[in-house]
Amino acid sequence: MAVMPPRPSKDESWLDQIDEWHLRLAKELPEIEPHELRLMIRSILQPPNVPRRWLLRKTKDGRYVL
Repeated sequence: MAVMPPRPSKDESWLDQIDEWHLRLAKELPEIEPHELRLMIRSILQPPNVPRRWLLRKTKDGRYVL
């Protein structure tokens, strides 16, 4: 018997849209690294009731940026 993965709840359905938007925008924005583009899309699509997490990246000169 196959085990079905859990379906996303109504509150998590926005997560499915991230991959769709990533595929659309990656071709148009090749200068943005794929992981960073995914984080940008996620922050835009994330509903206000979901707690936000801020991720920092360390640059070559030692600074941290969002």
